[in-house]
Amino acid sequence: MQILGIDSSTKNLSIALSEDDVKYFGTNFSKETGFMVNIISCIDNVLKKAGRSISDVDVFSVNIGPGDFTGTRIGISVAKTLALVTEKPLYGIKALDVCAVQLLVNSAARINRLLQKKESVLLLPVFDVKRNEVFFSIYEASLAGDSNSFFMYPFRENNIFINRVSGDHLIDCESFDNELGKILLSEPIIVTVEKKPSVFVSGTGFLNYKHLFNDIKKINYGFYLDRKAFYPDARFLNKCTYFRAVNEIKKQDESAVAQNIQNSKSKAAQTLKTIQAGQTEWAGGQSGQTRSIEGLKPLRERESEKSILAGDKNVVPLYVRDFIPFSKK
Repeated sequence: MQILGIDSSTKNLSIALSEDDVKYFGTNFSKETGFMVNIISCIDNVLKKAGRSISDVDVFSVNIGPGDFTGTRIGISVAKTLALVTEKPLYGIKALDVCAVQLLVNSAARINRLLQKKESVLLLPVFDVKRNEVFFSIYEASLAGDSNSFFMYPFRENNIFINRVSGDHLIDCESFDNELGKILLSEPIIVTVEKKPSVFVSGTGFLNYKHLFNDIKKINYGFYLDRKAFYPDARFLNKCTYFRAVNEIKKQDESAVAQNIQNSKSKAAQTLKTIQAGQTEWAGGQSGQTRSIEGLKPLRERESEKSILAGDKNVVPLYVRDFIPFSKK
């Protein structure tokens, strides 16, 4: 599965082409002004580096924010246009989810050791949304996933899962440590031992408000700052997308199997007679119609010419507060 990811939610434009969730080609353009005019050329450069064309892409993904207002809109517009003209699915991924995955992958060895010791591990992506405010959510890493897990990372002999364990929070950065302390005690966070969890943090909030990390040290938790995850990277955007796409395919396959089992009772006798007669067609559907036995191929084979992935129906920027472009005087 070839996934093209576009992340323009910050001043660091990131483009990546991934083959499943392993091999990838990418580029980052961090010039603060004017980089958006180069978004198409950056996409073209990544495709050339991978020896691919836009028609080879199976799935598109884009960071929907929160982030830079203009940049996020441009990235979404480009992704939606490419998905439309190529008739391929598009997934919109939240910036917080992307950062949570970065935190896990970047610190997988340490997180794996903590989890094997039966200690609790939290992931805390924090993004600057201007007006002296930060936007964040809390995630838990664990070795036991469930239906609510939005990502799984195979590491050595284990699979590490990520679950969101809090809602989204918008807080003034000056009172961030106090509010975070309250949230850590009030949210339904699973603490498996008496020792307080280790918390891995990053995001533009810690980059733009440098006092935040020192502030949260006042809370009696073990905090680790990942300086490599300040800006979201399209490679991890694609990892989120791959996990969602695989789960979507699994659900469709399970549904198809269930439907086939339900239909098999009524069709089994008719199909058996057809095979015994040495015919290559069997009557089915409306009167007078025939269907080839080839039509019984697995779902993915039958849909090879058209993606079976639905993607997201409505990909729009994520606003953390009401946006009013013009106010009446």
